[in-house]
Amino acid sequence: MSRIVIIGAGGHAREVLEILLACRANGDDIEPLGFIDENPGNHGQTLVGDFRWFQGVDRSEVEVICAVGTPQVCRKLVRRAQALGLRFASAISPLASISPHARIGQGVMVFPHVIVNTGASIGDHTILNLAVTVSHDTVVGDFCNINPGVHLAGNVRVGEGCYIGMGTNI
Repeated sequence: MSRIVIIGAGGHAREVLEILLACRANGDDIEPLGFIDENPGNHGQTLVGDFRWFQGVDRSEVEVICAVGTPQVCRKLVRRAQALGLRFASAISPLASISPHARIGQGVMVFPHVIVNTGASIGDHTILNLAVTVSHDTVVGDFCNINPGVHLAGNVRVGEGCYIGMGTNI
């Protein structure tokens, strides 16, 4: 069983939790444990704590996913998790369509109604939000946030850390 902790506790993180719950309902053997948030005022029922929480658990028994939408902040938090030796999970909606000939990195979040076609490559810790399409042989770098309704045509290159706004066509 994969026990998953979500880094971040905002709206995007709650949406990623919904994806994980849909995966579990679809038969995946996962258990979302809660959220990590540095704001002590947010610690409560679904928040497990801040990064100090990892000091009290066997890190080999949990995976994390960084569900923060700002690429620069996500990169910083992923580096912090890597320094602790944490492993990364991905959250891929069962309502997404991903070609078996596409490459999907680690820590990726793929929302419902996303299509990733043959030969596409999605970098680590990248977000493909609701109804994104990634056509053949497109390369999306690490730490990108591709917002809802974005359409990337074939052979497009999106560099590391890019934030592409809602409804953009490239």
